Amino acid sequence: MLILSRKRGERVCLTLEDDVIWLSVESIGSNSVKLGIHAPSNVDVFREELALKLEERERWTQKSDTTKTR
Repeated sequence: MLILSRKRGERVCLTLEDDVIWLSVESIGSNSVKLGIHAPSNVDVFREELALKLEERERWTQKSDTTKTR
């Protein structure tokens, strides 16, 4: 894991193959940080809790599909 320090208004660039994703620190509160995410439309961006729910749903769907074929 890479840990970076950024001030409000500073950005971090991520690249994956041909995609470039920019993360910017929009504001810093007492207990939270607001991030701006600029990513191509073909890149899905999810909060962690939603990504975990989607993974769980995908596993359940795959498990359900394999049970139907038996």
